[in-house]
Amino acid sequence: MKEEMVRKGKVEVLRRLYPADLESAEGIAVFCCDLVFSQAHRQFLRKNGFGRFVSISIPGGGGFLAQPSDSPERRTLEEYLQLLLEELKVDRMVLISHSGCRWYRHTYPDEADYEAKILVDLCAMAQRLKKDFQGVKTEGLFYAERQGGKIRMNKINSDRGVSK
Repeated sequence: MKEEMVRKGKVEVLRRLYPADLESAEGIAVFCCDLVFSQAHRQFLRKNGFGRFVSISIPGGGGFLAQPSDSPERRTLEEYLQLLLEELKVDRMVLISHSGCRWYRHTYPDEADYEAKILVDLCAMAQRLKKDFQGVKTEGLFYAERQGGKIRMNKINSDRGVSK
């Protein structure tokens, strides 16, 4: 790694050069920003053929777009997704949610079974992407759970529920 000290006006700046991966992205992965799960999500994506996916790490993960259509947060994320899809020229997405999501507990405090809501929202988001983003393919819906000291990834079949 090459290092050099340069002056920018009155400020000294240490510059380091890092290798760049200049290949194009292959898709977009949306998952929760919870640190307990985000490392496992990234490893899972790399090991399962989604390594060249741009990551969007957002509270609520893959179910975030299931919010009401008048939600400003949802509109912002939709605009961001549209920009990425157009600029990166990709049409593949992976959506991931996880058990115990604190965003869901905070956002839906009166929900009797917010774990079930997470799964329903994840499936709803996949359907919404098909409708709102023509030509985008949802390559996978996944639901992560803690199991001992590890994270188990479950593939979701939006027609039949969780398969482990």
